[in-house]
Amino acid sequence: MLSEKAKQEIGKLNSKLESLKNTKAQLIEEMSHASSMVYKALSKEENKNYNKIYSIETKIKNINKDGISTSEKNSLKREASFGNFKMIERSSSLGCRDYIKIGYSKTLNKYIMIDYTYFSGFMHNVKGCGSLANTYSINSVVEISKEEYDFLNK
Repeated sequence: MLSEKAKQEIGKLNSKLESLKNTKAQLIEEMSHASSMVYKALSKEENKNYNKIYSIETKIKNINKDGISTSEKNSLKREASFGNFKMIERSSSLGCRDYIKIGYSKTLNKYIMIDYTYFSGFMHNVKGCGSLANTYSINSVVEISKEEYDFLNK
């Protein structure tokens, strides 16, 4: 079930996606009649356009999967990091820990269970993963009932 903010965000993203697809069609039309120098410049533009389309489609897919908008997910991430959620450690390794966090979200006004990953400072030492160090990631958000919350919170 999508929240109202998620529906609004998907609407905005779909309109951006339509305009980018129209731009893509225009670029392909121009490329069919272009000289080699112009063709090269237009192909770079087309690649940028493909990347934008891909990122918007990925955002839409993630919003549909989670059922919440990007802003709600970010505030939920902050709330889970610093809020009074009960934390159950699922697994851990040298660079990251996987948790399940259970609590009441003031952002969504629901009881939720979050599959949550924390990347430790050790990730600075892993080549190509320095930007992950000391960050959090929400993998999934599941709404639970008050009874399930009480049972899990014993």
